[in-house]
Amino acid sequence: MIYGAGIFGEELHEKFPKELVLSGWVDKQADYYQSLGKPVSSVKEIASVSFDYIVIAVLNPSTADQIENNLLEICIPAEKILRISEQCIDSTYTKNKMQELENVDENYRYVPATVSPDSRE
Repeated sequence: MIYGAGIFGEELHEKFPKELVLSGWVDKQADYYQSLGKPVSSVKEIASVSFDYIVIAVLNPSTADQIENNLLEICIPAEKILRISEQCIDSTYTKNKMQELENVDENYRYVPATVSPDSRE
């Protein structure tokens, strides 16, 4: 199972090995991702799905910590929770998407870069 439907979660979902069975893809903002056409379920689905491991596909360490704590609180065994260090990710796709996000707000709307007075010629 994959937890997280953002940039890294999307890439992980797209590249998930075909020889493995993906039992689910969840995110707290499932409604939003569903509106974009992604097959993402609510986090509430975790309790009703059988899985060997749940991969936290979130790059922000504090958010990943919070997710891990929430999973432990709902009795997901620690040995079933997997995290991937940001340093291990070497993907052009993820890097490009992260650069795109620098120019959008929290609702994924484009925000033009501000020009400082010092940078004008």
